[in-house]
Amino acid sequence: MKFEEFALGQEFVSAPYTVDRDEMLDFSSRFDPQPIHIDDEAGKAGPYGDIISSGFMSLALAWRLWLDIGVQGPDGIAGLGLTDLRWRRPLLAGTTVRAHIRVVEHRVTSGGHGLVTFELRLVDEDGAELVSYRTTGLHERR
Repeated sequence: MKFEEFALGQEFVSAPYTVDRDEMLDFSSRFDPQPIHIDDEAGKAGPYGDIISSGFMSLALAWRLWLDIGVQGPDGIAGLGLTDLRWRRPLLAGTTVRAHIRVVEHRVTSGGHGLVTFELRLVDEDGAELVSYRTTGLHERR
């Protein structure tokens, strides 16, 4: 979508996605190989009773679900930053999640570029928030 098609307060919700154990293990083994993410015994002994997803996988999953909605597309020129990252709850294998996205800033910069800040939240089937963050990017203008 072009910059002008976004509006302050506009909201989007992704399709549901169920996380499986193998993808959690693959991600964590490659990018965050801490015992709580990859070792069954450490997971069972930990506070959640099982291995949990890397928080970075939760963050990336929220972004992927946003992209799958299809409105970002090629009009998103460049990401400028990510702020306010909060990991609220662990992501366990078998959990079904959705990304909830809201436009929280929408303005034209002094250089004439379209600037949009999105708040992304990854939410489980019970409505519990797992991760939230804000990301800002430049968008093509008409």
